[in-house]
Amino acid sequence: MDSSAPEQPEQNQHQEPPPAPSPAGAAAEAQSGLKYSSYVPTRREIESGEYVVQEVVAVVRAEGVETSQLEPLEDWEAAVQDVSQNLFTRDWSSRFDILHSTRKLVKFDPSRVAVLVADIGKCLQECLKNPRSSILREACMLSGDLLTCTELTAVVTKDVAFDKLIPALLLKSISDKKFIRDQAVAALHSHARAVPHLYQVYHGSCEHKNSKIAASASHIVSICLELLCEDNSHQELLPDDAAEMACRMARVYLHGKLADTRKSGKRCLELLGAKLSPEVVHQQIAAGCTVSDTEAVRRLLYPEQQADQEPVNNTSSFKEFIQSASPASSPKSSGNPSEPVLVMETESTRARRNSTPRERKSSEDVLQLF
Repeated sequence: MDSSAPEQPEQNQHQEPPPAPSPAGAAAEAQSGLKYSSYVPTRREIESGEYVVQEVVAVVRAEGVETSQLEPLEDWEAAVQDVSQNLFTRDWSSRFDILHSTRKLVKFDPSRVAVLVADIGKCLQECLKNPRSSILREACMLSGDLLTCTELTAVVTKDVAFDKLIPALLLKSISDKKFIRDQAVAALHSHARAVPHLYQVYHGSCEHKNSKIAASASHIVSICLELLCEDNSHQELLPDDAAEMACRMARVYLHGKLADTRKSGKRCLELLGAKLSPEVVHQQIAAGCTVSDTEAVRRLLYPEQQADQEPVNNTSSFKEFIQSASPASSPKSSGNPSEPVLVMETESTRARRNSTPRERKSSEDVLQLF
């Protein structure tokens, strides 16, 4: 052995090599240039060239796949089994994959998930409360696919709790995150156009305490009503349903906090008036609303009717009142002594009389008057 070779420092002889990265880390390293290790090199090691610091490449965020761009699954049976077993998994990465697989099943073979619709609805209610953006976006897209699937409409109407799913979806339609808000709005609009006769599921949210949710729900109801009134291919609007909608939309139109809410309420009342008749709608509103609300709706929606009414002659009425209250028309001035005259003392006169002290006169002063 050559003794001239320099001896390595003791600390370098006992230094442990950095652990090998995991398969996931190796794959990420190959794509992004990141090196996953628990060992942090020192500045001297970096400057000497022993460790090479690679450039950090930002990880590209995976965008949501639109329904039109979904591709079929390779093994349908395995996908259905995976969805049924792991639909409520707590591993959110696996939950995202389950939601994505369910979207493909709903699009290409909805009959396979018909028995799972109730569980899918509960899963969506849970996912729409999740703070993870990827889960929220995929849940909104799955909600749109499920609610617009015509082959599953009967099963969805029966097994899905709309009173919980629709408010959660409306809440995401006013989210601060634009990509989540857009997906939720797209799901609601698709549902309204696919099955407009299910507008009743939005009625409870039209008068929500959150004014933005109320505006969103009222807008969806107006879309449904436009399709029901203008397109004869859809189910007809029943009289009882029309009466309920007229009363509700009258309250939305008059008492909505936002301009969009009142605009949607007015649009619904106009569509009902064109479909039925203004008189019928007014009678329905009068039967279910207060008198003041009924007159306010008539005055705001049909101002020409108010203009067509004959104006009241206030001048003649005022003259009649003056003549009836004048002393010339009193019973005493008529010369008929048989008619009794009752004079009422007013409060102001009584107060003035009581407040003025009377002069006390002696008996001699009284005698002098005669």
